Amino acid sequence: MSHRVTGVSDKIPNHLKEFFELLLGETYWLREQWQMYETLYGKEEHWNVINKSAPMFFYMVDYLFIDHFILALSRLGDPAQQKIKKQVVDNFTFDQLLLRLDQTADIALIHKLKPLLADYRSKCSAIKDQRNKRVAHTDLKTKMEADKHPLPDVSRQIIEDAIIAAEDYLNTFECYFDGTECDSSRNILTPDDAHTLLDRLHKAIAYDKLHDEGKIEVAYADKLACGQIK
Repeated sequence: MSHRVTGVSDKIPNHLKEFFELLLGETYWLREQWQMYETLYGKEEHWNVINKSAPMFFYMVDYLFIDHFILALSRLGDPAQQKIKKQVVDNFTFDQLLLRLDQTADIALIHKLKPLLADYRSKCSAIKDQRNKRVAHTDLKTKMEADKHPLPDVSRQIIEDAIIAAEDYLNTFECYFDGTECDSSRNILTPDDAHTLLDRLHKAIAYDKLHDEGKIEVAYADKLACGQIK
């Protein structure tokens, strides 16, 4: 599924614009998912709610979320090209954006982007180790010696820093062609489904309390779901 951002600067050359829109869309999509994750797991009071509701389920979802971010952020930092069966294949990465720039006409932009890409990759160092040795591939030695030689931890702060670095890289690209000062503010509006879920869980906990106190009849929720109660 492609996530494409429209309405970017018209001053971006046509041969770069579509690729940039897709890269920006992928990064925005990551930011939206991260905001959802932070809503659910970033506050103790929210964690307490989901832990009272379905602890094992949300424990597994937590790990699935993190592994997803590890894979997505690693892919964006991969080289522009790789060899598969002796054939050079292009990758959908930040480095590919650099490769598509004119090495003469766009040299000033290249000099701006290279250190930003290096910074992004540096912030993804632990993320990439996790991707290469645990998430995308199961390295035997890493698996067998996990207790003695654990992989570097991927904290929430590491993921947040990596997403910010990705946004800065793409923001610098667009601002260069648009001729404007870069604005570091990130006002991405995310559907409020995470808060909606938390609200439903709060109500479910309240229902259980009323049920335990005998204020709601047995199987009331089942009858409501089946349409027996309106």
